[in-house]
Amino acid sequence: MVDFAGRTVHLKSEQPKRIISLSPSNTEILYALELGDRLMAVSEYSDYPPEAKQKPRIGGFQSPDIEQIISLHPDIVFAGSLHTRAVAALTAAGVPVAVVEPKTMQEVLDAVKLVGVITGEQDVSERVTVNLAAQLQTIRDLVSKQPKQRVFLEVWDEPFMTIGAKSYLSDIVAQAGGINVAGDKPTDYMTSDFEYLYSLDPDIYIAVNHIGLGRTLKMSNHPWMQNLRAVKTGQVHYVPDDILSRPGPRSFEGLVVLAKILHPEIMKSWAN
Repeated sequence: MVDFAGRTVHLKSEQPKRIISLSPSNTEILYALELGDRLMAVSEYSDYPPEAKQKPRIGGFQSPDIEQIISLHPDIVFAGSLHTRAVAALTAAGVPVAVVEPKTMQEVLDAVKLVGVITGEQDVSERVTVNLAAQLQTIRDLVSKQPKQRVFLEVWDEPFMTIGAKSYLSDIVAQAGGINVAGDKPTDYMTSDFEYLYSLDPDIYIAVNHIGLGRTLKMSNHPWMQNLRAVKTGQVHYVPDDILSRPGPRSFEGLVVLAKILHPEIMKSWAN
């Protein structure tokens, strides 16, 4: 088995019983595969589903506690692409590690399948991926003939940040029938400013961050926002970041939310 970092995953047992997740997205994949009972511990911010909040914590997303993880004797640790040092340290200690970090919605399907193979739950993962793939294709079909909306995603307020071409969010925008107006930048996340925002003048402005709907709407009433096309046409929206920014099964729910914002008329046929 080869993970998303191109590493061969070596397991000590065919069906790992003791699992640790170092990222919220991997935690959500594991629960989607009905593996919550085998999940020993998770990283900070692994808060979905609610049962995940009850799991022991093994440190922050960027600073997992290596000694604690080793002491738990896991059969497999699911890490992300940013966990380079943790992966090296755990591997050196003889702990099996799989790096799972999808960059597109299609890769989420691949990730679910890989986790299914590693955990011996191929039947469950096949069922999940079939359902997710069908949902993705339905959205694609619905929006395929619609004019593409130009979208600006604010992912942080201080500093003001948006997404480039390499962000997972950029792919979701494309799948929802939109164009990331900052998609010409070969990066994932980047700082921005209001002069750059004005130069882009998006059709739709979406805040995908921690500030909430109330502050987003208050911000849109600020004088420096009034000349933006999105503000003039009432196209300022807020979407909770956890259903979009985490590359896991729940982001397919976020895709539906995004498609409804970009193409409300055509998405009326979507069953709630």
